[in-house]
Amino acid sequence: MKVLFVASLDPSGTSGHNIATNEVISALFDYREQLDVSLITALPSPEYMASITGKVRETEFLPPKKPRSLFWHIRVQFSMMRAFRKLVTRERPDIVITRLEKCVTLPLMTGAYGIPLYVLIRGHGGRDTKMLTGIPGLSVVWKLGAFLHCRAARRVYVAYREILDAVASYRKPEQPPPVIFPNAVNPRQFPHISREAARESLGVSFSNEDFVIGFAGSIKSRHCLDILLDVLEEDSTVKLLVAGDGPERQRLQTRVENEGFSDRVHFAGFIPHAEIYRYMAAANALYGVVDPREVENPIKCYEYLAAGRPVITSDKEELRFIKDNRFGVVVDDVTRTTIARAIADLKNAGEEKLLEMGATGREYVLKHHTWDGLVNRILQDYETDRQS
Repeated sequence: MKVLFVASLDPSGTSGHNIATNEVISALFDYREQLDVSLITALPSPEYMASITGKVRETEFLPPKKPRSLFWHIRVQFSMMRAFRKLVTRERPDIVITRLEKCVTLPLMTGAYGIPLYVLIRGHGGRDTKMLTGIPGLSVVWKLGAFLHCRAARRVYVAYREILDAVASYRKPEQPPPVIFPNAVNPRQFPHISREAARESLGVSFSNEDFVIGFAGSIKSRHCLDILLDVLEEDSTVKLLVAGDGPERQRLQTRVENEGFSDRVHFAGFIPHAEIYRYMAAANALYGVVDPREVENPIKCYEYLAAGRPVITSDKEELRFIKDNRFGVVVDDVTRTTIARAIADLKNAGEEKLLEMGATGREYVLKHHTWDGLVNRILQDYETDRQS
């Protein structure tokens, strides 16, 4: 079976969106005995290209993405048409799988060639729309692209409830409704490692007795790290390990230095995704809340659990399994009081209980939330659709 995977993102990029794209591609490669995979993506790094040699059948590349650029959005429409036509002519794929693109031509091309389209929507509306509304024409292109993708798709898979509600109206009554497939992990990226071994390998100045909260990812305001620092400022028994970079990093570091508790906070800077599990494993618990003003299903929470550590996160429908199975603490709102209480609850639970929570959370995620599971779901749906 021949599969064409399409994404305007660079799969070798470092943001959560790029990493998720990379992981879906890797999951497709895992089915090499069943699938011949071709790609249309933004041009990745030479290292990434070397890593997929022998795994991918054909590749075509789109111009590098330029955020908030009307010219790029126009250019990519024609680049997508050219790349799609070349690959379809050479490969004649049986199925096209794509992340939702700011591209109106792809769903039109799949329809013209009669190739089944399966659409993954990991983030939609909300932040993307707010980013585009100040640029004439871009929000219209984005919404038109979403509409065309959802109308043309045989199936649509979304990451969380808010997306489901937003895109369901784009589907025809006779089409299968969108379904939720939350974010996931690649188990190979999260080998088990003890907390002691992780701290030793990183060389951070935390003893084995220290209670450490960890955070991994892009350091942005929506991750509510200021509230976590408020709690640490008042509770001298807690330390913090931050792995990542982003627009808020320098401000937060300056705040910690000015307020005199930099000895309890370690900013590790950018960490390659292949190494991030060590930083997660070095913590007693991990911080992954969602700003109540945002709609999001943070991939980091699934990765935290895969690393074998309890999680502090927000009360979102897709994350409620954490509360139901006691894999961490779920807060109704993100305030200094709720976060302080969550940390206190975990500290008071004791070492043995934390290890149990981490172990059962890891087992659950590696069983129920992997990217291989998403690919398997798509292939099963394709067979169902083909036979109907």
